[in-house]
Amino acid sequence: LKTLRKQVTEAESKLITYQKQKGVLAVEGRVDVESARLAELSTQLLAARNATYDAATRYKQATEIVESGASHEAIPEVLANPHIIGLKTALGAVEARREQESTVLGENHPQFLRSSAEAQGLRDRLQVEVKKVVGGLRNVVEQSRKGERELQVALEAQNQRLLDLKDSRIDMAAMTREIENAQRSYDTVLARHMTTKIDATANKANVMLLSPAIEPLKPVHPKVGLIAGLAVVLGAVLAAALVYVFEMLDRRVRSRH
Repeated sequence: LKTLRKQVTEAESKLITYQKQKGVLAVEGRVDVESARLAELSTQLLAARNATYDAATRYKQATEIVESGASHEAIPEVLANPHIIGLKTALGAVEARREQESTVLGENHPQFLRSSAEAQGLRDRLQVEVKKVVGGLRNVVEQSRKGERELQVALEAQNQRLLDLKDSRIDMAAMTREIENAQRSYDTVLARHMTTKIDATANKANVMLLSPAIEPLKPVHPKVGLIAGLAVVLGAVLAAALVYVFEMLDRRVRSRH
């Protein structure tokens, strides 16, 4: 008993020490939480990949438009930029004034030259702003890829954490079975020990006289009075039945002749 009790205690201590080392108590609940977290990270990673693809596509299209020398208005981000819209409005006003000055004052007039220089400055600023927008698209792509990589690393770490928890669950299940087996062996030996202890303290045989047999004063069987009474009653009933039957069988009409 002492040896088996020691084995039970050691098995329980082993399980408790393992739980403290791994930092897990209720593995089933942790597995559910970590699985939900893994699914959430997978969803976020898929969304990040889609966002990266969209950003890369927009950046590629904007770069091709800039390199081909096509109109910047084909870039949606350029059309939606308030600063560029303001520059284009200002450039349109300067161009209109420049056309008017070209007609009225001539192309060599200082006012026309100032308007031309102002228009060129606005074009240069517009070009710079367009490049900034394209650069912003590139930054968006880089940030999106960075976020995607971070989510990928987090997903792999979460997957590894879930695998570790599953391994811990297997180990803890094995340790729990070891405790149960040790406890079962201890209980079996304890029951046998108690039986042996009870048998050892018994000083009498397993057969004992509860009460002595006493001879009855009257016979129990047969009951003569009861049998005689029943015989008389049954005989009378049987006789009456026979008479009735014979009378019913003989249907002749009787007369004094």
